Amino acid sequence: MNRAERAADTPPGDGPAGASRGVPEAMTAAATADIRAIVDLAPALISFFDRDHVCRYANAHHLDWYGRSPETLIGLHMRDFLGEAAYATRRPYLDQVLAGVPQAFDAQVPHADGGLRDAAIRYVPRNGPDGVDGFYI
Repeated sequence: MNRAERAADTPPGDGPAGASRGVPEAMTAAATADIRAIVDLAPALISFFDRDHVCRYANAHHLDWYGRSPETLIGLHMRDFLGEAAYATRRPYLDQVLAGVPQAFDAQVPHADGGLRDAAIRYVPRNGPDGVDGFYI
């Protein structure tokens, strides 16, 4: 199955916050499915990690880049798929993003072909009710 087929087959998740403001549930489910399809089709690695650096969401492009489906990455610590050395170099950026400061840097990232690829990386904090609860990549 290619990325477009996977994206079209993506089941909707929990509806966005609009569902509680009178937006029909079917519309929020459709919007959620559309957003997931768009994110899966983007030629970029898009993910969300919690405060403990555990992957909670990964788009379909991770299959092309890492050779692993998003489902196999969810629940893994960042160290488990970057490797200890790469993870160690990211720690200063991780500390800063969890302090609420967006981060932008270039790094080499492991690729499914066994080599390394240069990547422009952005960490963007997500604010929850109790402060930063994770970050988007």
